[in-house]
Amino acid sequence: MMTSRAILPVPSTLAPDAGSTPTRPHNQGETHVSVLICGSMAYDTIMVFPGYFKNEILPDKVHILNVSFLVPQLRREFGGCAGNIAYNLHLLGGKALPMATVGKDFDMYAAWMGKTGVDPSMLMKIEDAYTAQAYITNDLDDNQITAFHPGAMSFSHQQDVPTKAGITLGTVSPDGRDGMRASSPRRAFRSFSIRARDCRCSAATSSRPSSTRRPMWPSTITKPR
Repeated sequence: MMTSRAILPVPSTLAPDAGSTPTRPHNQGETHVSVLICGSMAYDTIMVFPGYFKNEILPDKVHILNVSFLVPQLRREFGGCAGNIAYNLHLLGGKALPMATVGKDFDMYAAWMGKTGVDPSMLMKIEDAYTAQAYITNDLDDNQITAFHPGAMSFSHQQDVPTKAGITLGTVSPDGRDGMRASSPRRAFRSFSIRARDCRCSAATSSRPSSTRRPMWPSTITKPR
């Protein structure tokens, strides 16, 4: 696998403007705590089937299952555990450092990170893999059928937690199996000074299902004509 350590800088033309995704500048005098967030970065493609799976999938025919669903509604969002946590922490004024392995198709996500101000310096690009992707189909009963391609996330074990990057706190969220199971890269967290009383910010993630989250990529929403 060919890898490169950092994502390419985002062009200055993608700097935040009045109509961009909301960002939150740090307030003067606020304690800046660097939080390393180990986890996944992924594209979420979410579709809505205007019917009910129960009418299409017959219990006595599951052994010969072969179905296709027409999905007039589709949207694509920037997701992944590390991405979601970092974005919310950034909005709260924290210094979020998502650490993840991403793929050759990550440029649009990187551009969005540049617009919102989320730091991409701890990302590693896997040149011959795709970024992790989830394809989610919902029916009108909010049942879901999901296909997930881990892609570059499967190489998260290739990263080592930095110990000299001025990081104060560290978190481990769902990621590639080998990266989660490997003990040595995560031992570096023991060297961090965990001082919750010095932290004036906290991470907030959405508890709503992915089908109801506010889109982070509104330009790609398609609706029936």
